[in-house]
Parts: sequence; structure tokens; C-alpha cells
Amino acid sequence: MLIKFTCPHCKISLNVGSDFAGKKGVCPNCKKELTVPGKSENAPEEAKKTE
Repeated sequence: MLIKFTCPHCKISLNVGSDFAGKKGVCPNCKKELTVPGKSENAPEEAKKTE
């Protein structure tokens, strides 16, 4: 599953695997450090409900 988020520095749209949730990384565009949001921070409330 992908986590979609925006770099807080350069505002580029990024997609990373859910295994990177909560980890620090470097934006491939601006090369600044960022933290990948957790799955629960990224998903809309409706998507969390399974039934």
C-alpha cells in the first residue's frame, strides 16, 4: 500500500510504500530531510472503516 503525501519544504507530491511510515528520509526533489507520515495520519476516516 502506498502513502501519498507532500514534501513540507518544496510541496512536491510523493508516494512511498507503507513500510516507510513514520521513518525519516530525504526528499528526492529538494534533498531536505522529512518524516513520512504514518498510515493513520494519511488515510481519510472513511477509508479506515472496513465495514
